[in-house]
Amino acid sequence: LLIILNSERIFHFAIAPRLELRSVQLDSDMDISLEEVKLVGGIAEGELFYTIDEASIAARIEALPDVKSASVRRLFPDSLGVSISGRKPLGILMVESDGVVFPAMIDRDGVVFRIGLEIDDWSLPLIRGVEFEEFYAGVQMKSAYRQMLADLQRLNQQSPELLRAFSEFRIEETYPGIFEWILVPIHLPVRVRASVGLDREQGLYILKILDVLAQSGLEGISEIDFRTGDVVYSSEGGSDGIE
Repeated sequence: LLIILNSERIFHFAIAPRLELRSVQLDSDMDISLEEVKLVGGIAEGELFYTIDEASIAARIEALPDVKSASVRRLFPDSLGVSISGRKPLGILMVESDGVVFPAMIDRDGVVFRIGLEIDDWSLPLIRGVEFEEFYAGVQMKSAYRQMLADLQRLNQQSPELLRAFSEFRIEETYPGIFEWILVPIHLPVRVRASVGLDREQGLYILKILDVLAQSGLEGISEIDFRTGDVVYSSEGGSDGIE
């Protein structure tokens, strides 16, 4: 027992304080290099192993707009493990700031993480109608807007082809805190108004009605309203309902 106690004392007071970081192991689902992680995280090989502040390193990495979460752990005797999860794109916002319109990629949490030429996937749903008090990479949409993103996430999971049937998803605030969808179908020159709660069943119903109206002729029709039990369309001559 005395030998064991002495060995522990030697380790804690003589060996441990001198252990240095020799390697960093990276596990990430996003395109980021180990060198970039070291630079952003402030990781330096050769620093004392037991003085490394894992939480501070993780916080610095999570400050990158593309990063959703990061965790850092010390791996005895001389390594550091870094795990990173990147943000998954949900759509592209068209945001007006100081009179200039910027495209911005957002994730399911409504966080802007790429702007302009940084966007690498232009096939995502186009979203308009969102306003920011300040606009920059890393900013998050207001919670009132974020509730609308649940509809897009649901459609993306249930039937991604339905998202591709519309060229634009516009969020419109009809009353303070009350939002609705205005959808622009790719194949028809009309606007579609719908309530919050879009899902695959309603999306298919909207497309079916649009096909019926297209066969009947859409001359003069500017908007089709699906918010009630009846389908109401607006035209130059007024509004009519379709059961």
